[in-house]
Amino acid sequence: MKKTDFSPQFPTVWGAGADSTHLQYPIPGTSNALGRASLNLGFPPATFVAPEAGGSFMFGEDMNGALRMLATAAQNYESGVFPPFSAAFAQAV
Repeated sequence: MKKTDFSPQFPTVWGAGADSTHLQYPIPGTSNALGRASLNLGFPPATFVAPEAGGSFMFGEDMNGALRMLATAAQNYESGVFPPFSAAFAQAV
């Protein structure tokens, strides 16, 4: 891989200017609400079925929150910020 192949860096995190009603951040670990994303399930199965067939729309604020979580992590690494070692986190993953 060449240095020129490196993806663009994140100069700002995803949704930095979003109204709080359009951003679920951070995404919760679990969620029981119909159509709401969680870290455990991602987008629930109901969001892959058309609403007229009994499914549910996905929530845009959940997608914004997920992208912000990823963009924030990427931005930290790109700017040379590495999290300190956490034994609890290492054990959890």
